[in-house]
Amino acid sequence: MIIKMTWVVTYWGRCLSRLGAGWKALCQFFSNLSKPFRVAIRNIFLLTGWLFTTAATLVAQDVHFFRIATGSVGTTFFPLGGVIATAISNPAGARGCEQGGNCGVPGLVAVAQTTQGSVLNVMAVATQQFESGLSQADVALWAFRAEHIFKGKTPLENLRVIASLYQESLHVVVAADSPIRNIQQLIGKRISLGEKDSGTNATALAVLEAYGIDDKKANFSNDNLRSALESLRGGSLDAIFVVGSYPLPALVDYTQTASIRLLQIDGEGATILRQKYPFLGIDVIPEGSYRDVNNAVTLGISTLWVTSAEVPDDLIYKITRALWNTTTKKLTDSNNPIVRRMRFETALSGIPIPIHPGAAKFYSELEKTNPQ
Repeated sequence: MIIKMTWVVTYWGRCLSRLGAGWKALCQFFSNLSKPFRVAIRNIFLLTGWLFTTAATLVAQDVHFFRIATGSVGTTFFPLGGVIATAISNPAGARGCEQGGNCGVPGLVAVAQTTQGSVLNVMAVATQQFESGLSQADVALWAFRAEHIFKGKTPLENLRVIASLYQESLHVVVAADSPIRNIQQLIGKRISLGEKDSGTNATALAVLEAYGIDDKKANFSNDNLRSALESLRGGSLDAIFVVGSYPLPALVDYTQTASIRLLQIDGEGATILRQKYPFLGIDVIPEGSYRDVNNAVTLGISTLWVTSAEVPDDLIYKITRALWNTTTKKLTDSNNPIVRRMRFETALSGIPIPIHPGAAKFYSELEKTNPQ
C-alpha cells in the first residue's frame, strides 16, 4: 500500500492508464494540485513509509531502549549522559567493534534525557520511569535510607550502582568584591541552592546545616545556575551553591565578564560533614579553573550511575562491559574533557549503596582475570 501510494504521488502523470478507477481518480486529483502541494503530499507519504519501515525493522531486530536521566543544560550531567549513551549503544546496522565501529551492547539504543538532577533521577529510577540515571553519592544514600531530604518517605531500597564515574566538586560562589569570606558569614544572606530536585540543593542544605544555618537564618531560593548567576551579577543574590566537575561551562562563561571568589569548605563544619558522611572526600578546585580564582578546598562527591534492582543482570553486565571497553574509552575521552576523569581504577570508589549484581559480576570477572 505504502509503496503503491508513493508510486502514485511520484509518477501521477503516468499512472492513469495502469490503475483502476479509484486510483485513476486519485491520480487525477494529484495532477490538478499546484506543484508545491504535490511535493508536500509526496513527502508526507514518503515519510510515512519510512516510519512504518523503520518501526517494523526495530521490532524485527528486538531493539532495547535504555534511558539515562541526566541533569539540566549547563550542568556536567547532561553532556556526560550523552557521551555514555553513545558509548553503550550499538543499533542494528552499525559497524561492529571489530570494524572500528561502536563497541556498545548489540541492539541497545541508549538515550540521555534532561532532568532537574540527582533527586528526581533517583526517584524516577526507583519507580522505573527511567532505566538508569546519574546521581551524586550523597543523594543516592539519602534516598536509599530515607534520610535528610527524603526523611518520612519510603526508602528507595531497590537503587543499585553500575559505576562510580568520577568526583564532582562543591562550588560556593560569591562576587569577588563580596565581604563574605567564609560559610559562617552566609547567615542573613540570600543564597541560591540550585534547582529544587537537584543534587546541589540536597548537598547545600546538608552543608549549611553542618555550619548551623537553616532557612530561618538565611534567605534560600531555588534557581537554575544561569539564572542564579545573573541574579548574582545584579546584586539580588549573595551566594550560589553548585555541585559539578570543574571547570563548569556556565561559570567559565560568566567569569569572562564578571569576577568571582570560591568559599572554602573547612573548619568545624567540614569535620562534622565528613564524620557523618565518610564517603565525602576532600577536594581542591585548582587555581586557574576560572579566571582570577585561587585554589579552593571543598567537598568531593562521587558521581554514580545508578539503576534499579529490577533491571536484568545480563543487560547491566553487558552495559558495564561496554562502558569500560578500552576502544570505547578512547572515543569518549576524545569527545568530552569531563569524561577523561572517568577511570576504571575508581569505578568502585565512594559508593555508599549496593552495586547491581550484573555490574558486580563484570568487576569480579575482571579482577580474577587481572589480579593485582
